Amino acid sequence: MDSLYLLLLSIPFIIFPWLAGRHAPENFNNLEREETNNRLYESQCRYFANQFQIGAISERQFSDLILDARRILLNQTEDVVVTHRHNNSLRIVPLVIVALFTSVYFMYSYLGSEKDQRIFNILSRYSIGDETDITNGDDIDVLVSLIKERVEERPRNIHYWLLLAKFAQRNLEYRDAVDYYASALALDPNNSYILANYAEVLFLADGSLLTDRVIEAIQAAFISDPESSRVLGLKGIEAFTEKRFLDAIRFWQQAKVGLDDNSEDVIAMQKGIERATIALSVPVESHSTEGSRDDGPFGFKERQAKNASTIDFSLGNIFVRSSSDKVFLLVFEAGASDVPLMAKSVRLTSLPANVVFSNIDLLDPSQLASDLRHLEVVARIYGQGRGSLTEKKLELRSRSIDLVNEPLPLIVTINQQSRD
Repeated sequence: MDSLYLLLLSIPFIIFPWLAGRHAPENFNNLEREETNNRLYESQCRYFANQFQIGAISERQFSDLILDARRILLNQTEDVVVTHRHNNSLRIVPLVIVALFTSVYFMYSYLGSEKDQRIFNILSRYSIGDETDITNGDDIDVLVSLIKERVEERPRNIHYWLLLAKFAQRNLEYRDAVDYYASALALDPNNSYILANYAEVLFLADGSLLTDRVIEAIQAAFISDPESSRVLGLKGIEAFTEKRFLDAIRFWQQAKVGLDDNSEDVIAMQKGIERATIALSVPVESHSTEGSRDDGPFGFKERQAKNASTIDFSLGNIFVRSSSDKVFLLVFEAGASDVPLMAKSVRLTSLPANVVFSNIDLLDPSQLASDLRHLEVVARIYGQGRGSLTEKKLELRSRSIDLVNEPLPLIVTINQQSRD
């Protein structure tokens, strides 16, 4: 309605020139003015002819003066016609104003600008981007109702489809959100933002399962924007479900870039990285290159010590709850502590033990040990403590290993002072 008020206020400025010109006195009648101009022209011609006859001006000067007099006469006659037409055009100004006001009013009603203004007024009462305030607003139902009316009237307004999808998503109405995002995608099929959100709500609507349509949506979103945190998070879930744990860690690590470390998304992805890291660890008892138990590890260490790098870990007093408790050994490239190059696990009841890492233990088959320079080994223990101890995670880091001076294989010796 503000636009209509401005239109009404502008009318006086439009009609003022017409009102002023309508009452302005006319000094000459058009016919009288034309006759006067003709008399002046004839008088000038006679004067110039007399001057030529007495020899005061040359023939060329006489011709030029006559031409100038005719030009002046024509210009004055043209001014009379233009002024006459201008005065006539002022008479239609009121009709123009009425037509303008009527057309704008009907266009305003047809396009629904009044409803758009109401929607804007409701949204402006909340902090943009503050989901809690918007969701808990008293007039949210009115807002959603207005937006639904608008998309029925103007279904090509992509912004209203996105608003409806966001409100449905916040209310956990994922199936409705899927429909709204699908409508938005129909208008802009290559929009990476819509593709990412559509893949996410489709995953949630299908019960957090990687159905065929979810996988297809994730792939389309990933092709559109391979750096989207939301899409990379979904790719991590897909890789983890398919037991591609190293890919899952990489996707989640990339997804964390630029996000708040304390956000729920980052915390969830970090837990996923830890689960994937644990899943990557090969039990040391099933690997042919390492020794364990007290009956042979030290002899094995003596045979290999001359040609291998060594790391010693002392876990200290660790409570062993069951025979399934493990210590996880992870080999990282120095400075990249979230994507392990090699990983193994040892049962705490098997300590002390030696664990050997060599070229064949690289988790990424495409990677070569010769491409590596500095490594570090991390020992981690996940589990529940006893007594007053709650969730416990022990992490020990080794010194940096320069593969130029300390080549593979790498022997990690783990000792523990147990206390039951």
